[in-house]
Parts: sequence; structure tokens; C-alpha cells
Amino acid sequence: MSTMSDEAIVISGMSGLYPQSRNVQELSTVLYNKLNPVTADGLRWEYNDPELSQYTGKAPGLDRFDAQFFKVHYTLGNNMDAMSRKLLEEAYQAIYDAGVNPTGLYGRRIGVFVGAAFSESERATFYHTYARTGQGLLGCSKTMCANRISYWLNLKGPSLTLDGACCSSYYALEKAYYCIKSGECDAAVVAGCYLCFLPHSVLNFQRLLGTSKDGKSKSFDKNADCCCISDAINVIYLQKAKDALRVYAEVVHVKNEFIGLVQGDTGPICGYSRTPGSVTNFINEFYKEAQVPPNVVEYVEALGSATPEGDKCELNAFEQVYLKDRPDPLLVGSVTSNIGFTQAASGISALTKVLLGYHTGQLAANLHCEHPREDIAALREGRMRIVTEHQRFERTFVAVNGMSFTGINSHVLLHGRYRPKNLLKYSSSIPRLVNVSGRQESGADKVIQSLKSRPVDAEEIALLHNIHSSDIVGHLGRGYVILDGSEERITKCICEKTEYFDDVKRPLWFVYSGMGSQWAGMGAQLMRIPIFAAAIERCQRVLEPKGLDLIHIITSPDKTIFDNILHSFVGIAAVQIGLTDILQHLELKPDGIIGHSVGELGCAYADGCLTAEEMILAAYSRGRVSLETPLIYGSMAAVGLGYEKIVKVLPSQIEVACHNGPDSCTISGPAVEMREFVALLSARGIFAKEVPCSNIAYHSRYIADAGPGLLKYLTEVIKKPKPRSERWLSTSVPQDKWHETVAKMNSAEYHTNNLLGPVLFEETSRLIPSNAVLVEVAPHGLLQAILKRSLSADCRHVPLTRRGHADSVLYLLQAIGDLYTIGYNPQIQMLYPKVEFPVSTGTPLLSQLVEWVNFEKWNMPTYLAADKQFASSCKFVISAQDEEHSYLQGNIVRGKTVFPFAAMLTAVWDTLAMFSGAARREMSVRFQDVQLHVQPALYDQTPLRLHVMLHTGTGRFEVIEENSKVADGFMYSETTDEHQEQNEENDHDLDSDELKQDDLDEFRSIESANASLSEASVLWRDNWVTLIDGMLQLNVLRQQHDAVSLPTYIGRMSIDVDKHRKSYVVAGNTKRLIRAHINDIDNTTRCGGVIMHNISFRNLPPTSHETIELQLFTPQETQISTNDVASDANKTCLNQVSLQIAKPGDVNSVHWVTTPHREISGVVVKVHYAALNILDANKATGGVLWNVSDDGFGMDFSGTLKNGDRVMGIVRSGAASTQLQAQSELLWPVPVHWSLEDAATVPLPYLQALYCLVSGVKARLRRGMSVLIHGGSGALGQAAISVALALSCTVFTTVSDVRKKLFLRQLYPQLKDEYIGNSRDCSFVDMVLNNTQGVGCDIAIVCFPGELRNNTLRCLKTFGITFDLCQLKHRENYYLGMYSLEQDRTYTVVDVGSVLNDRDPTERKMLHTMLSEGITRGYVRPLSRVTYASLEVTRAFRLLAASQHRGRVLLRMQHNMPHAQHRLSCAAELCHLIVSDDEAFCMQIAGRLVNRGARRLYVVTEHLTSHLQNGIRVLRKNNVDVQVFTDINLPEVVNIIERALCTPHPVLLVKPMEAKRLTFLQEIENICDINIPNSSEATLRELGMTDDKAQPLMALLRDSYNLSLEEEDILNLSVDKIQELNEMISEDFKPVSGLSIFFSHLEYDEYEAITDIVRLPTLALNMTLGDDCDPSQSCLCIVPGMEGRHERFRVMCERLKLPALVLQPGLDHPHESLHDTAHRYVEALLEKNMIKDEEFYLLGYESGILVALEVAAILEERGLTGTVFCVGLSPEELQTELLKQLSSFETEQQLQEAVLRHVYTLLAGEDVASLNDALQHTVTWSQKLNACVSTLLGQVRTHSAQYIRALIETALGQIKRVQEYSDAGRVTPLRSRLVLLRAATPHVARHSAALQRHSRQSLAVYQLRASLAHAAYDMRVATIINKYLGKHILRKFEKKNLCNTYFVNYDRFVSKKRTDLN
Repeated sequence: MSTMSDEAIVISGMSGLYPQSRNVQELSTVLYNKLNPVTADGLRWEYNDPELSQYTGKAPGLDRFDAQFFKVHYTLGNNMDAMSRKLLEEAYQAIYDAGVNPTGLYGRRIGVFVGAAFSESERATFYHTYARTGQGLLGCSKTMCANRISYWLNLKGPSLTLDGACCSSYYALEKAYYCIKSGECDAAVVAGCYLCFLPHSVLNFQRLLGTSKDGKSKSFDKNADCCCISDAINVIYLQKAKDALRVYAEVVHVKNEFIGLVQGDTGPICGYSRTPGSVTNFINEFYKEAQVPPNVVEYVEALGSATPEGDKCELNAFEQVYLKDRPDPLLVGSVTSNIGFTQAASGISALTKVLLGYHTGQLAANLHCEHPREDIAALREGRMRIVTEHQRFERTFVAVNGMSFTGINSHVLLHGRYRPKNLLKYSSSIPRLVNVSGRQESGADKVIQSLKSRPVDAEEIALLHNIHSSDIVGHLGRGYVILDGSEERITKCICEKTEYFDDVKRPLWFVYSGMGSQWAGMGAQLMRIPIFAAAIERCQRVLEPKGLDLIHIITSPDKTIFDNILHSFVGIAAVQIGLTDILQHLELKPDGIIGHSVGELGCAYADGCLTAEEMILAAYSRGRVSLETPLIYGSMAAVGLGYEKIVKVLPSQIEVACHNGPDSCTISGPAVEMREFVALLSARGIFAKEVPCSNIAYHSRYIADAGPGLLKYLTEVIKKPKPRSERWLSTSVPQDKWHETVAKMNSAEYHTNNLLGPVLFEETSRLIPSNAVLVEVAPHGLLQAILKRSLSADCRHVPLTRRGHADSVLYLLQAIGDLYTIGYNPQIQMLYPKVEFPVSTGTPLLSQLVEWVNFEKWNMPTYLAADKQFASSCKFVISAQDEEHSYLQGNIVRGKTVFPFAAMLTAVWDTLAMFSGAARREMSVRFQDVQLHVQPALYDQTPLRLHVMLHTGTGRFEVIEENSKVADGFMYSETTDEHQEQNEENDHDLDSDELKQDDLDEFRSIESANASLSEASVLWRDNWVTLIDGMLQLNVLRQQHDAVSLPTYIGRMSIDVDKHRKSYVVAGNTKRLIRAHINDIDNTTRCGGVIMHNISFRNLPPTSHETIELQLFTPQETQISTNDVASDANKTCLNQVSLQIAKPGDVNSVHWVTTPHREISGVVVKVHYAALNILDANKATGGVLWNVSDDGFGMDFSGTLKNGDRVMGIVRSGAASTQLQAQSELLWPVPVHWSLEDAATVPLPYLQALYCLVSGVKARLRRGMSVLIHGGSGALGQAAISVALALSCTVFTTVSDVRKKLFLRQLYPQLKDEYIGNSRDCSFVDMVLNNTQGVGCDIAIVCFPGELRNNTLRCLKTFGITFDLCQLKHRENYYLGMYSLEQDRTYTVVDVGSVLNDRDPTERKMLHTMLSEGITRGYVRPLSRVTYASLEVTRAFRLLAASQHRGRVLLRMQHNMPHAQHRLSCAAELCHLIVSDDEAFCMQIAGRLVNRGARRLYVVTEHLTSHLQNGIRVLRKNNVDVQVFTDINLPEVVNIIERALCTPHPVLLVKPMEAKRLTFLQEIENICDINIPNSSEATLRELGMTDDKAQPLMALLRDSYNLSLEEEDILNLSVDKIQELNEMISEDFKPVSGLSIFFSHLEYDEYEAITDIVRLPTLALNMTLGDDCDPSQSCLCIVPGMEGRHERFRVMCERLKLPALVLQPGLDHPHESLHDTAHRYVEALLEKNMIKDEEFYLLGYESGILVALEVAAILEERGLTGTVFCVGLSPEELQTELLKQLSSFETEQQLQEAVLRHVYTLLAGEDVASLNDALQHTVTWSQKLNACVSTLLGQVRTHSAQYIRALIETALGQIKRVQEYSDAGRVTPLRSRLVLLRAATPHVARHSAALQRHSRQSLAVYQLRASLAHAAYDMRVATIINKYLGKHILRKFEKKNLCNTYFVNYDRFVSKKRTDLN
């Protein structure tokens, strides 16, 4: 047996989770049965990447955790890293395995050291947007891996989580080792952890170091092909040898050191290879420090990385270190071969394998080493041997070696402590009682069953005794087992029991019974217990001089032995002494002691008042006096009545001796009288029975004569009486006399009184707690029946013995076990021979015995693709160049090709179908509440990227183009058939007055229609887009607007696919027609299976890119154009000026125009002041959609009547006029003390306030109520505050800044400061709720959209009401949410303008009265205002739009009116003639005449087209008498014609001129009043754009550029984003020349630059949302040009229908030949399984064509064929173009310097002055290169010098390679097809035919529009590639689900999910 120092640091416990192993025991099974736990089964992801190994080692049960035991809150538990959770459990199990009770560690100096490299849970729990609790910070912080263990056990030592990559757990061990050695802590928990949840971890490891593809880690095998990645969470417990109960091994020494990485050409190479000699030096130094010669090491547990360089590095070092002067071969193994590589946990994984070897005596064999390496001499010669079979060893020195791929080396030296196992060493005379606890009953039972399954091992049981010697907090299951063994080592279970433990501490009471408990042989079995036997022997020695043989008395089976009363007294006392000693040794200390009769002697012993000798002598004295004293012939009897009842019927001769209980007593008296009374009671049915008493009437007056003798004897025994403790309750002295001296002392007098007086057991027992546990200490549980009947049912009763039991020891052990299950912790090891610690080698492991309560599943990081649900999104990349989208070129609006709304809805439909697993456009659906914002423009050279996002739970969808919202609404799958509402006939013969379509294309789908456009025949071309668009067109044609109308809203649209298939008819054998029908009554449009409901439109404002010039002209007869306008004289008087806008959205186009005076009903008012409101500002700035019928401004005004009376009033619109007509009930006289300017501020805001607060129509504000008024400084706010204060209400209000708050306080002093809140955030909610004690206010008036409105609803009390005055104004799609209406709250949208148009004058009159009353009472008073002259109207609008005003904004109407444009006025009764051959012009001039009053038109035209027919219908519908009709295109022409008719000149020449168009940037600069730089990250707001400019810019983007952005988005537009939009709109590629053609992008990510294969997202593989790559699918392999980077091809790949990857040349091979590059590419493709058995697809760009042809040739040699796309120029053309572009560089030196300058410019900017200065002093290329690199390093800090140098050298090498290329004499035609996509390069002759030499098939040539520099960006490239794809690829793509599914509110790649992990 080996010995070791007490101060040695040893490993005494271990536990762990490993692949397919829940504990170390199962790991042992895996190791010693040579099982491979690394499988492809049960993967945690579905990720089909060809590089990814699908084999991993998966630890089971990671989603289970016993949070309650470790005091982890539920929320924290769900946010904890799974490693942290499992580390807690494993730490407990390692401590348990060491035989230590964790509770015993509380507060001790125990360190916790955890090795952890990185966590894969962080993204799911910490970086997640939904993590609102902050618990992710605690749950995922790696330091909490250690800290949580320390917190759980309240440990006071160091608590560290250490990261050393693969050597992390070695670092943890080293730190723990030295902390214990230095005395910083007494023991340590050391752990390592790594869990693999995501495929990206394996993939990154694969790309860095490689992984095994077959699941076998072939460590040290010559065919080693890297290792597999595996899980492991493992823990060991370290302590000093003197404290250890078990020793697996001694830690002799441990060391970690960074020794560096091998330097490659491009820098250090991460991995397991080291520089020669570095590992050898490290290990040699290690053994010098350990002072141990290396040759004594038996076995080395190596890393065994299974990489050729790593294995060789280790074995070489071992050979040099260990094999000197070595007699036996060195044994080498690696746990990596057994379970895979466990990364940060690999150190303790290796240690565990070694510890199992020490434990079993056998080293587990390596797996998969069938052919050991042959390049290591020691292996070949047998001096070193890989352990391929289990190997026995001497259990001495073993080394463990580790390495990390970051350059760290680790080494540990262990020494075994072998102590042979002897199961007979600790044999016992009694069975083995084992108490165990667990988290629940099954946990305790698991330990019991394990013990029963193998031979009884006293040392194992000793460890369990130590563990369960005290409480383990959280263990709610307790049990025990009593085991006995046999000579055959067969375990016999005598008794077992488990039960629930409620963890309630009950008071423990000892009950000592008296006479009657004795029985023959009562101590015989108990004498087997050493403690009991020792106590009896002590008593025997005391009684032997008295002539008594005590042992004989208690062991004799003679039943007459107790006829002698003396034997009874000493026998009972001796057994009680023995049992009490056992209880004391078990450390069971009573909280209370009570005795019955002579049992009080036992109480005195248990209380420490008597020694064992004194007690046995006292009992002897009691028996002696009973024999010596002459007493009457007496008797005693037990009676079934209590003292209170029996005393009433007792004869006078009989006394109650013992008050046992409420229904039991013992009587005592003369024998004759007793016999008669017992017979009498029995006759009455009352239980009565005489009891043995040796004919002595104890505890009665008949025993009084014995008193003096007993007192004498006891005085001799109890020489020094001791006070009784409070826990001993007297049953011989009444409670009311306990304060007397005789009762307080344990004296002779006390015990004499005990004999003479009655036993008051009943009275005293009442003081026993109701939940007490009563242990009856006596030879027999005599009092059990009495105790159970008299005490509370909650009391527990445990007798230690039972009369006549076959095995009293067993009965006693069961009683002790019962006490344990109740909650006490008896130290049962005291009953057995003491075990010597540490235990012998081979003592069974214990960690596997622990069972956790882990029924609940906890959140786990899960790769998203494994469970797709909840929501769906899809990205559509569209170009009109694509064949399937080419028809979109026909959808032109205002000369611009746009993506139609119908196509957007179809994309949403496709998204739902794909998500649902249905075929696209084959499932019936229903759209609802569809908001249509803009139709995105389709550009020739920029793809349209549409993102469709659909939430399948609510059905809500949103379509976005970049940052522009396109459409949103709801969509559901449709199962009901609502189309049966109307029976449609398929008769397509319309009446003769119909519209017929002459020229057809895809979007001209209306074949014919009737005159009213209520019915039409629509063409069906199997295209849902054109069908739905045709239905919308039919509705557009019915609009009265004469320009462009666009749909904005569709209430509902249902598509029944099945019905639609049956709805068309075939006309003329070619056309398929479907009847469309519009029903004006229910506002529906039906066509086949499609029904649309409630379509709304908006009218685009007129626009023109031409100006019109008027010239005075004297016409000749031959010069008169047919485009003449004839009209009656313009005789109507022009006497009114009104404010109008020419271009909505452009405030500068606001102008004054003359309008005719119309004779309509109302009072004529001459307007002096007109008030503008925010709605006017929105109309002017484009904030609301333009309506041609509502082009006036202003609602309220003040002025004078014809009689001079001053009035103020309100109209629906048009108050900004010099004269108007108003309704009399909406006019009020102006008070004499008001000016007209004062009066103009009043009507609108006060009417709104009164309508909301006082009218009673919506609500009625009463005194004492509370009201919240937003925007208190505004006009409505001031009016509402005034009204509310007048009614003595509590007013809360909000303002936007401090100045407005001060303004309000001055205006309304009654307002409290604390009642005025901030309107810019939601803090006002707290203001209202805090000041109303959480009740809220009665009424709220809100004028804000969005979140502020939502929070306002929270401020209401029960039955409160919110008035929203902005909803109709903003026309936003607002989702209220039912939660806002809880507690009977009301939400109301208010539009006072609707009251003005109401035909019922009741409300108008009521408002008139209330306003008049308010004026009279003084609370309606003028408001603050800003007044502008009519010349400054644009300033007024800008002030309003910026919300910088307080109160009202007024216009002064009668002073300095500007010049007004004249307008044509037509008389309704006169005729108007129009002659024109242009139908569009004719329609617009007719519409203008009608708008100016004309009602009779005569139109002369050459052709009556369908367009004119529709115009006629519209005019007639508006009661215009039209005889003939035509139309026009340019609105400006119409304006000029009107001006011409108003001029005094007889004839004008109207001549159009092309207007100077502003660029996109210029238009933005004009609107925003800023200058836009060329490039900047600054936003428009940062450049000085004010908020009021957002609305006009928003209108410009929406109406002119088809972009829909919110105001905030516009303000935050960066300059770079604007420039990007400008480039997209311009569509022209920037011309480039020189080196810029070939080098335009440099990779800023150095790693990306050296990555050989880079995947790019395509339609078939959307990398951005984590789509998996299908390894079985063909892909397009792209070979880049001289630039060599993947970024150039990103746009092209977006529209490809197969996956794409870019083969990057990297930076390590600057001078590599084309042939070598091609071979390298092929090897990389084959290694990563990128080439399938089907045909291949290659694309070469620019010089990459040369390499692609070589790659194709190599692949054809392997039997493959395919298609090679050549993008750019043929090789000859490329060389010619390169020569031309480099022609300015005459020498090699000039070229070199040009390359340096170009790379410098790309990296640092355009200024190369500093580089030129540096190059002046250089001569050689090396000097120039160094100078450039040095200069760049001073300006570019994101790149290393090494990277910059390689970048430049590679660029120059690529140029030279193309210059030197020649294929002369070595062109072998390919079997593969070549497709040339030729760049537009006019400078060179076309030598494309030369490329034909490279293929046997005909060369296909396509001419691109883009030049060579931009050829990859040409939209046609992707279209052409898709055209040549195989049919199987296209079919697969058509069936592919293009949706990207993800968890709502979760991260893209990982989510927390309760899942099954096996």
C-alpha cells in the first residue's frame, strides 16, 4: 500500500456528464466496453452544410435541472446557461462521491475553479431583445459558473471561472492546486464544461482545425482525420490527504504555459502543432519542478487531437522526454479517441479516465487506432505503445498532457494511492443500518436498491453514513435499509423503508416507562450491540457485590425470573441505561423527558442527574425496600377509565395509583377489595385487569411504611443531588408544586416521593407538544396505547423495543431508521466498527446514486431550423429582366415602370402558401384591411428587394422595400365559399355601348366593358397579378379624377382558387375571358374567384416636366392648329381671392387665385382675418393625401357683413378667402371689447373643446372632475383648459418645452406646476396616476398619434373617455386593442367638421348657444396667436408644420393682398365648344371648364376612343350635358389655356418647352434648405433639417420616387443612404478606368479574405436568415477575377435559383500558376463535397475565366460535365483590354507604383500625397512595398501589416499572371457548354469566337449593357444563368419553400426552448 503525506493534495471525488453517459459510472461502461458514444443520431440541429460533420458526442438530460434544490429562481433558471445549471448538479455529485455532506461545507474556505471557454447559450439568453428581466446577465456570465456554486454552499474561498481555450480545466486545476497548497483554501471544487448546441461551433472548429466526418477520433492513427466535438461537464473535488475520506489519486504537480504557435507564411497557425523542441522543453521543465524523473511515469494520457501535426508533435515530445533509461515501454492513450474532444472540459475528461484506471486497476483502451503512426521511431520499435486493449498497470505515476489550439500547453502528474479492498475487515455482529436521503422518496430508494445489488461494503456504507449524518437542505425523501451479508458475499435485505420528509423539525421526547415493561430474555439480543453490552457490563460490576447477576437477569429466558420484584427493578433500569447510552452515542438529544413511576430513574439518567451506577443502585434500593418492608397483601389493576371518572366510584379502601391518561388509570389497594372491585367493573363492561406487582400496592397509602427505608438507601446512593433540567417534566409532583425545592432537585426525597405518591402521568403528559416525537425507552413499549390515545394525532411514537420480538436488535435498528425518516440524524456509524479513512481502492463510486427532481424541462439554446413555427418572412429579389417577371415591364405609371400592388399581394399569398406547405397560388385566401402605400419603381440595373413578413398567429403581414413600407394588412387561409352570394353568368356579350380594348399587353387585361364600367370582360392568362390589377384598373377608370388614381385601401379581398378555375370561358379559341362586375351598392368588385370589397383610392397630384411659353401671335388662316379652344366670352365678374396650392407637398407652390362669386345660400362675409390649422399645414406639406375637391385652406375667420356688423365664424374649408358665404348658425357677433384679430382665434378651438367636454353629445364635464389635455399651449389646449377651469375641474396638461410651461402658468395661474407634464415622452402617465392615487382622470383629449396616444388611454379611470382629435387628421391605421377599453373606458374619434356639414342643424345650434354662453361668462376668450400678412403665407405654413407656434396662426386678408392669378369662369347656362384631335388634352380641358362652372359641352373629335367614352360617362354622371368629347395629357397646358382665355389679347401662341429638371439630390436640398455632401454618415437632422421639412420631403419621395418613409425615418436618413438612393434612381454605372476596372473592393475582414470558399445568399439559399445548405444540391462555383473577392458577386447571386459559392484565391499564393490554382480549387471543392455527381456549374469572371476553364478540364478528367459561364471578355479580349488600361505605365516600376497607389486609395482614401512622399526615396520593389505598408499603417488601423503586404503582392501577381497568360498549343476542347456574357467594351475588337476553341459545343454569346468593371452587376447575368440551369434544378426551385421562418421576438439563429435532449 502506497503512503503519502497528510499535506498531499488529492482528488477525492469526481462526477461528470459525458456523451451518452449521465455519470462517471456510465462513462466507465463506455470506456471499458469500447463503445463509441459519438453518433449522428439525435442531432440538436438540422443544418445540411457539406462541410459540417454530423457526428457529435451529446450529453443527455441537459434540459433538466433541479432549480429548487439550488435556490435558483424560475426566471433565472430559464435564463441560465445550461452549463451553469448542470455544473451545480455535478458539483454536488462530486462532493457526494467524496463522502462529504455538502451542508458541512457551509461557510468554509472552499474554492471553486471552473474552466470554461465560451458559451453557446449567450445569444439565446443574454443578447436577446426579449430579455427584459436582466437575468441573462447573471445566467450567462461565465463567472457565474463558479460563483453560483459558491453562493449555493456559502463558500468563502476563491471563486473563479478561467478561460484557457482547450486547456481551461487544466488552468482551473492549477489554480486550485496552488490555492490549497498555499493555504488560501482548504479544499476545492474543480470543473470543466463545454456543451455544443449549435452547428456553427462545429463548423468553425472544422474550418479552423477540421473535424472527423465518420464519428471516429483516430488519435495516433496514421489515417487520423481530426477529432469529433463532444459535450462534457465534469467536476473533481480536491482536498488535502489528511481530510480526505476517499483518495483516487494524488496531484503531484500541475503546470500550464503559453509556449506559442507555429509561424506560417501569413502569421501564426492556430492548432496543435508546436515549434520543434518547445513541447519537449516544457515537459522537461515540468519534471524538474516536480522533482520526479520522467522515466518513472507508467502511462501518459495525451491530448490525441487526431490531427497529423498535433499527434506527431505530442509523440515526438514523449519520445524525447520519457524514453531515456526506461526499462518498459511507455503506454500512451487519449480519451479523445473514446468520447471525442470536449474542448474546455478536455483536461478533467482526461483526468477522469485516469482516475477510473486507478480505481479499477486497468487503463481503458484507445479506440480507432488500428494503424499506429509509422513516422515515430519509438512506436515502430515498441519503446512506446498506444494502449489499444485494456492494460493493467502499477497505479504509480501517470502524466496527463494537454494542448490548446491557441498555443497553451498543460501537464499534470498524478500518483495513485492503492489500498487493497478487504470486505471482511469491518465485520459486524449486527446488521448494517444505512440511512439515506434524496430529493424525493425515489432518490432515497435509488441508493437503497444500489446497495442491495452488490456485496455489503462497510467502507462504502461508512461514506454514506458520513454524508447523511446531518441534514441536506432540500432533501424531501428519507429512508433506510438494513442489510446483512453472508460468507458467500450475498447481500440480504432485512428491511427497507422510504417516505416523504416534510422538513419540519419536531421536538424529540424520551419516555421512560416503569413496572410491567420487563420480560424474560429482554436483553439477550441487545447484548450484540457493543454500546449496550458495555453499559450492562458497567451495571453488572456494580450489582455483583450485591449478589445479583444482572446479565443473567436480562438474558435468561426463564419467565419466573421476574417473580422477584428486585429483578424487575434492576432489569428495567439496566435496559433503560443501555438504550439511553445508544441514543446518546447516536447523538439523539431529547427536548423533553418524562417517566412513568420508576421510569423517572431513567429520566434522571438521561437528564444527567444520575450516573449509570447511581441509577442501577437506586433501582436496586427500590426493590430491596419492597422486599424488606412488611406490607399488606395488596394488588394493582389497570382500569379503562380516567382519574376523573374512576375516583367517583372507588371504594374507600382503594386508591388511584397512576393517572395514565383520559381513559386509563391504575388502581392500588388490598387484594380482596381489589379483586371484588375489578369484578364489579368488568360486570359493568368497563375494562379492568389486575397487573403483576408482587402483591405490593405501590403508589398508595399501603406503601408508606417503605418510605423511611427507601429514603435511607437512596440517601446513600444519591450523595450529591443535582438540579433537574427544564426538559425533565415531573410525574410525581403536581405542577403547582414544581417550584418547591423537593421538586427541583434530583434527590433521595424526590424519588422516595415517587414511590409513595400517585403517578401524575396524565397531567404531565398534557405538556407534551402536539407534534412531538416520543421515543419510549424501556424493555417494551408499555405506554404506546396510552400515549397514542391521550396525545395529539400529530405526535409520532417510536418504541425502541417490543416484548417477545424475535430480534430486538433489528427492532431497535428499525426504530433508529424511523427516527431518521422523521427528521433526526442519528450517528449510526457509532454502532459499528470504526472505518479507517481514506477508504480502500475500489470502493464503489457514489456520484451516480444521486437522483434529481428534474421533471420540468428548462430553456435550452436551440438551433432555429430545428423547429420552425409562429411566423414567416420571405425576401423576394425581383428584376424585370427575369423571364418570369418580364411582363412587369408593361406596368408603367407616369412613364415609370413600377411593381404593381397586385404583385405585392400575390407575393404575400405565396409566402403564406409556402409557409403552410401548400403549392403557390393554389390555396384560397382572404385579405383584409389592406393598406397600399406605394408601388416601388423597377429599375433596369438595380433589383427590387421586397421583404414580406407574415405573422401566422394574427394573420398580419407587412411588405417592405429596404426601409420603405409598401403594403400591410391581414391575410388568412380561406375555407368558406362566400362567392355564392351572387350567381355570375359567363355571358361575355356586352351591350353595344361598351369600351373595347384595342391594343393588348399583359397589363391591358380589360378586353371590353359596358359604358358605366360596372361590367367588363377580363382576360385570364394564368397570371393572378394582371387579373387583380385589371380589377383595380376597372375601378380606377370609374374615378372622377382626371389624372392618376392609385388604390390605397382594400377592405377585403377573397380568392377562391377552385371557383376561379371554373369561371372563365374561351372566346375565339384563344382568349379566356372572365366576367368582372362592380356593385355600387355594397362596393364590391367580382371577377371569377376574386371578390374585392371597399376599395379606396388616392389621386396623385398633377406633375409636369415641361413649361409652357405664351407668345403674342397674329395668326394666319393656315397657321391655326386644330388644338383650338372656343368658349363663350368670359363675362363673369371675378371678385374673390382664395388661397390655393399648385403642387401638394411643395409649400412654395401656395398662391392666391381669383375665384368666381357663386350664388349659394348663406351669409356673405368679407373676411378680415383667417385662421390656419395643422390640417392646412399637412395639406400644404403633403402630410395628408391630396384631394382635388378640397383645395381650400382655413376653417374659422372673422370679418364684416354688408351692413358693417363684425362677426366671427367657421366653415368646412376655404376660410382663407377675401370673401365667403357662411351658415347663419355658425356665425357669432364679435364682442365690442374684442378686435377682429382676437375674434379669429376663437371659433374652431372652442367649438372642439365644447363639443368634447360640455355638449353632452360625447361627454359632459362636471365640477370636480379631472381632465388630461395634451398640447396645452396649442389653440385647442388653451381653449380646453379655459373651459375646464371654468367648471372647477382638475386639469392635467402637457407641453413640449419649459418655455411653453411658463407661458401656460402665466396664462392660467390656477394650473399647478406638478400637473404640467412633458408631451415628448410617456412620463405624463406617472404624473396623472401619482397625483390621482392611481385612479386616473375622467376625460382625456389627445392630439398625438402613436405611442403617446396609447399611453394616454392608460391615464383614464373607470368609465373614462378619450377624445382623439388627430386620428382623422393623420388618417393612420390605428389598432386600438381591447385592453384599452377595460374598466368600461371609451375611445372616441372627434371631427367637428362633420357637424358643420350635418343636415340636422340641432348640434350646430347647440354649439352656437354654448359658445355664446362661454363668451358671456368669460371663459371663451381670445387665444394667443401669430399673425402674418397674406404675402407671408408660406412662413405661416412652415411655422405650423414645425409646431413652433402657441395658440393660433392668422392671415391678414384685407391689407396688402398679393397679385392673384386669374381663373377662368364659365356660365352654366352657356355652351362651350372644344375642338381637338388629342383625346387626353380634350378630357383635361373639359374637366377644367366643368370645374369653372360649365355645364354644357360640345366636343368635336376625329376618333371616339374608349378613353373618351369613359370621360363622357364621368361627365354625364356629374350632370354635365356632353354632346361630343376628347382629352389631353399635360395639365400645365390646360393652365396656360385658361390664362390665355383670360388675357386681353385675341390670340396667343402656346409653345411647350422642356423644363430644367432638378436631380434627386437637388430636390432634397431645395426642400430641406441644406447642402448634401458626397459622403457622410450624418443624418438630415444633423445637417440642419428641421422637423417641418419632413412632411414635404415625405410627399416628394412618395409621389415622385415611390418611396414611403415615416417622418422619423426621413429625419434619420444618412447622407450615404441618400447617395445610395440617388445611384439607384440614376441607374448609370460610374465610368471607371485603369486599375479601378479590375480592383474596386478590398475585403476589410482579414479572415474573410483568406477564406477559400465563401457562400453567398441566393434565392435557393438565403444565408442571412440561416437557411441550411442542402449538400445534395448542385451549386454555382464562381471564380473571381484579379480582385479575388466575393463581394462583387453578391448582387448577382441574389436572383440565382441555385446555391452559389465563391472560390477565393486567398493571399498565400501570390505567384501561383493558373493550373495550380485550378487544382487547389478542385481539391477544396471535392473535400467539402461541393461537386455532385450531376453536372457542375462554373462561372469565371474577368481573369477568373482562365481558371474556370482549367477547373472544368480537371473535373472532366474525373468524368463530370457541366456549364461554364464566362462573364466579361474572352481571354484574348481581356489581355487587350488590360494592355490598353495599363498602357500609361511604360515600365515595371511605374506599374508597381500604380498598384501601390491604387491599393492605398482603396484602403485610406483618395489623397496619396503622403504615399508619394514616401516613395520618392525608394528604388527596389521591396523598399516601395515597405514604404507603402508603413504609410498605410499610420492611417488604417483595422489591418495588419502582414495583410496589407499580402494584399499588394497578390494584386500585382494577378496582373502579371494575366499579362503572361498564353494557351498556345495546349487548348483541349471541353465537353462542357460555354456561355459568354460579354461586357460592353467598345475599345477592343470582338474576339469572342476565339473562346469557341475551348468547347466542343457551340458557344452561346450574350451582350451585356454593363462594362467590364460592372459586368457582374448587370441584371441580365443572373437571368441568363437561370436560363441554363438543369430542369431538375428549376423544378426543385419551384417547389422550394422560400420562406424564412423564425421565432417571433427571438434571435435569428438560436432561441431558448424547452426541448427533448437525449
